[in-house]
Amino acid sequence: MSILDEYDKNLTSLAYITSLAEFQTHLHLNDSSKRSTTDKYYELYRSCLKTVAIVARHFQFLINNNHTSLRWLLLRTQAIGEAGENNTVIKLEVQKLRSRMKEIYHRKFIWNNTQLSIDEVQEVLGKLESPNDLLSLWNATYEGAIPMRDYYSTLIATQNQQAKQNRTAAVTHSHI
Repeated sequence: MSILDEYDKNLTSLAYITSLAEFQTHLHLNDSSKRSTTDKYYELYRSCLKTVAIVARHFQFLINNNHTSLRWLLLRTQAIGEAGENNTVIKLEVQKLRSRMKEIYHRKFIWNNTQLSIDEVQEVLGKLESPNDLLSLWNATYEGAIPMRDYYSTLIATQNQQAKQNRTAAVTHSHI
């Protein structure tokens, strides 16, 4: 199961727990029923906090994991060599893609009237308690990740295309 599926499942669980607890606390019940409802609400609230912690830990892992994180995509992009050295059009395209990815990574986005960078998300995420805040932060962060991953895919495809052309040219020159 991907991190996004897990996150979506946890957010659904958070929304359910929160709405159920809110509904039950607003019911007009007698004292013993209210106490029972309060106890149940407390247990649901603890469960909700546990789920928030799990989501935060998964999200932090996603940010820091060397194989899936946006930071990793940026580092890989900076490490990719100039495969298009013989073709100025491809070389220019690769440079544009790199600069766009770097710009997206370092661009601050606005969430809850605050400017955040991708690196600051994990600090904020650990302090959130509201499922709505978690969801809105996730959506704001994910908006930046989508084009960055698209540019990365295009960059790799362009690099692979040029590498194939370079190999073909090398084979052709070696047979002449």
